[in-house]
Amino acid sequence: IGIAFLGLSQATLIFANPVVGILPLYLVVIGYFADINFAGPVPISLAIILVSIILGAADDVVNKDALSAAAEDVAAYGLSFAGDALGDWSEVSIYIGTIFPVALAAAAGTLMNVISAKKAGDSYPLKETMISDGFGTMIGAFFGTPFGTSVYIGHPAYKRFGAGIGYSLINCVVFFFFAIFGIFAVAAALVPPQGTAPLLIYVGFMICKEALEEMPNRQYPTFIIGILPALSDFASTLIGTGIPNIGLQALAKSSILLALVQSTIWWYIIERHLAQATAWTLAAAILAGLGVIHQPAASGENFNKQQVLIQDFSDPANSLFQTEQWRFMVGYLLVIVPLAILAALQKYTDKVDPPREPYVPTYEKDENVVVSHAGIDASDADIALKEASL
Repeated sequence: IGIAFLGLSQATLIFANPVVGILPLYLVVIGYFADINFAGPVPISLAIILVSIILGAADDVVNKDALSAAAEDVAAYGLSFAGDALGDWSEVSIYIGTIFPVALAAAAGTLMNVISAKKAGDSYPLKETMISDGFGTMIGAFFGTPFGTSVYIGHPAYKRFGAGIGYSLINCVVFFFFAIFGIFAVAAALVPPQGTAPLLIYVGFMICKEALEEMPNRQYPTFIIGILPALSDFASTLIGTGIPNIGLQALAKSSILLALVQSTIWWYIIERHLAQATAWTLAAAILAGLGVIHQPAASGENFNKQQVLIQDFSDPANSLFQTEQWRFMVGYLLVIVPLAILAALQKYTDKVDPPREPYVPTYEKDENVVVSHAGIDASDADIALKEASL
């Protein structure tokens, strides 16, 4: 996410309009990476937004006609209750294969964000966070939103912005009123995308910087393999219905979950924890066999069937088909063979070197971690995090 959707995709917006985009980008570098306060009492992020609005107006990206058209959408839309949808469950089986991997990836993302926050000095209760995500998603669904609730990614970056609990509260209130009165269109017409893109790039780069800082040099290949699915996911959306490359499309499906699984396997192998690597590879084989990873949708029925990967509606005969789920499963099962043999040799002989010395992240060494007052103490939070990581 950090390198692809918060980095590369935002950079393409900036360089699509260099007059409006390049200066805000370098103001982010000056203000946040160089830590130079050029805006005085004005928050740096707000100053960057204001500069982009001025440049956008000068370059006619922000103009009266666009604002007038957006203002026409402002009205009191109110709330709508979608509970009636619960009366029809006939299509659940069609979409569960898509919903389940997305939900699983969101849960994994929340777990990683809790650890990221702890690294930044803020310890939060894991169970409470996960349960809150679930309840928030269900409440939103009752009012018709298809988007799941999850913890903000990029906690260290927001903290550096000076954001605290008030940031979340303000976001909640502003988004609520913008939604029920249709003000988002006006905001989009007033603030050019080149104004917000540099701030998102900063968040994305901080995510990558944080990951690199919290791993030994020998694990840099793990970082690289972890970003490939997200880059493939981004690239697969660039041309029409997708780039006609089977391998790229296979990497793009369930990219967040796939990145988590692949990088975990690589991590354990490089650390020479071969038994754990074998277990995770078996998990990858099961997920692949069920179509949870590498496939457009999860389904046991499609185990040995080709699924449509890229649909060409103008010429269905030219639609691309992905290789069957069982082929990916077999690929992972083949990896288990040498891993299991090496794990056995490591345990019962001295022919394979033992696991490396445990790497302790800096946030585990820091005794000055601030604990949130949310009904759980630091020791419980540590135990919950470690249990979840196992």
